[in-house]
Amino acid sequence: MREYVTLASAPIHEDCVQVNSKSDYIPAMRAECERFKDLLEQVFPDYHEYGYFIIKSNPHDFGTYLEVVFKFDDNDIGWAYATHVENNLPTTWDDTTVRVFEVPTKEEPEEVHHFKVEYTEFSPQGGKVNKQTGSMKVHATDKHLALKYFLDYVKEHSPECQYIVDNVTYQFMGI
Repeated sequence: MREYVTLASAPIHEDCVQVNSKSDYIPAMRAECERFKDLLEQVFPDYHEYGYFIIKSNPHDFGTYLEVVFKFDDNDIGWAYATHVENNLPTTWDDTTVRVFEVPTKEEPEEVHHFKVEYTEFSPQGGKVNKQTGSMKVHATDKHLALKYFLDYVKEHSPECQYIVDNVTYQFMGI
């Protein structure tokens, strides 16, 4: 499965094209995003090993806006590289320093992480149908990753429901 992280349309310390319902701003915004995408491909030269940069359009109350995103495989190394990109974005158009990514080493073996879980399933009318309490075990290198695995599974396989995992509520509606 592919994931993406939203980056920007331009470096953070530069002016950028704004959404404007009274003018045709899209060509200028697309050109700006293309320029930023080219800059990102220059400063992250190994990006193609982990994913790719694209320009994504998004609806807005005053019109559509464009921004560059990084698409990658939903796995540990993909998330690590996406985080590397997100944390090391160039801040100006002149910032062309190459950013080096060091592949994380798997120092910790996978462990079994235990969670206390309370599950509530909802009917389409909003009423509670089923409520259960129990525990779960997930194999992962750390507890946060184990929780992410569990919640990703829930989103794909469960009906409208609410989970309380270690006293934190996660609600999935209309899935």
